[in-house]
Amino acid sequence: MIDRRELLQRAAAMLGGAVSASAAAGVLAGCVATPPVEGDTPDYSWFTPTEAATMTALAARIIPATDTLGAVEVGAVPYIDNMMANYHEPQERQILREGLARIDRESQAAHQRPFAALTEDQQVQLMTGWDEEAYAQSQSDIGKSDPPRHFFRMTKELTTLAFFTSEYGATEFLQYKAVPGEWRADVPYSEIGRAWAT
Repeated sequence: MIDRRELLQRAAAMLGGAVSASAAAGVLAGCVATPPVEGDTPDYSWFTPTEAATMTALAARIIPATDTLGAVEVGAVPYIDNMMANYHEPQERQILREGLARIDRESQAAHQRPFAALTEDQQVQLMTGWDEEAYAQSQSDIGKSDPPRHFFRMTKELTTLAFFTSEYGATEFLQYKAVPGEWRADVPYSEIGRAWAT
């Protein structure tokens, strides 16, 4: 099984940069995604029902279920709810909450329905625009000391972390070898030629 620090490094690489301090704190504290129990209704402490529906639709498009489980199936939305309620700063919570409201406003304006009720193609079309916007913002923020976060980047980060902290994501998609090869505690220095740096 992969350890939490290795998970953070791999998640940051997949996201094309660093993982936020709040997300890292949640992972290091042991926050993991667990699959929902069939028939149970999740009890959200941070999301409103509308926000949870929107986040569920987003997570289902970010890491969709195919012949493998997707983000929703491994418990991404309750994970994100836990992260926002317990590990993120108030300004980060505000960014995500305002972003979720914006998603439904733009969905209503474009398609006269909330985001969760749109077709997959309509959802992906809107998400592509937000993703391009988030990327442009990250490029313009290079060199700034504390740039504001984009809600869609936060959504992707949290969904990705949720998937890869779940037992399914960690065991089916990641691998970890703590010590490759055999353990030999008494290797003569003459066989190695120099000491290891790591």
